[in-house]
Amino acid sequence: MNKQTLLAEIRATHEALAVAVGTLGDDAWAEPLPDMNGWTRKDALAHVGWWSDHSVRVVTALRAGGVPYEQDPTSTSTPRTDRSSRSSAIETWAR
Repeated sequence: MNKQTLLAEIRATHEALAVAVGTLGDDAWAEPLPDMNGWTRKDALAHVGWWSDHSVRVVTALRAGGVPYEQDPTSTSTPRTDRSSRSSAIETWAR
C-alpha cells in the first residue's frame, strides 16, 4: 500500500464514522454497546478519538526524532478510564 492509498483509506473510514455518528440521537450516546462490557457509544467514540490523536502524536514525534511521550500514555488514562475527558475527545474528533 502506498501513502496516497493509505491516506484515502483513512479519510474514507473517518468519513463513514462521521456519517454514522451524525445519525445518532442525543439519547443514543448513553446506550451500552452489545458485547462491549458496558461501554456506551460515547465511550467507544472517545476511545477511537484518543487513539487517533495518540497515533498522530507518535508519528509526528518520531519523524522529528523525538519521543512521543515521557511515559506510556496507556498506563495512566484514556477517555474510557478518565470520564472527564470523554466529551472533550468527542468534540475534538467530531470537528
